Amino acid sequence: MAPVLVRSAQEDEHQYWTDPILCEETRARLEHFHRSGWLPPNFKPRTLLGIAVVERYWRKYSIQSKADYVDFLLLEDEAIFKNFFDWIFRTSREKRLQSYDEYWRRLCQYFELFARRVNEHVHTQMRRFLDGPFQAERKIPRRRTRIL
Repeated sequence: MAPVLVRSAQEDEHQYWTDPILCEETRARLEHFHRSGWLPPNFKPRTLLGIAVVERYWRKYSIQSKADYVDFLLLEDEAIFKNFFDWIFRTSREKRLQSYDEYWRRLCQYFELFARRVNEHVHTQMRRFLDGPFQAERKIPRRRTRIL
């Protein structure tokens, strides 16, 4: 079987596969989508409970820091977020590292209610902060019963 020779495209030749193929219905839906703008995320009920816990912590931290909780959140300052986790560690009962990961995820979801997403650089730095040697990484001691 002889190989099929394929002619190479000329620079000025029109590439038909690059033309968008949109029917009227698709075009109307696309225009409607572009007009609707940003919509807040639609979270499941259990996720909303987790967000409510983080929101309660965030509001308490903002009151203690004497700042408006929304403006404070929208600053997207990694130092503020790190201090927030240190504050949680100091003021609440001991938690496992997994809890802090959960709180960070929920705080990001809480942030999405006010803006699009947390800045990628801040997100990366906070992941490093939580993955590194963190105070909560210690094992929580379990009580042992004495054997007599």
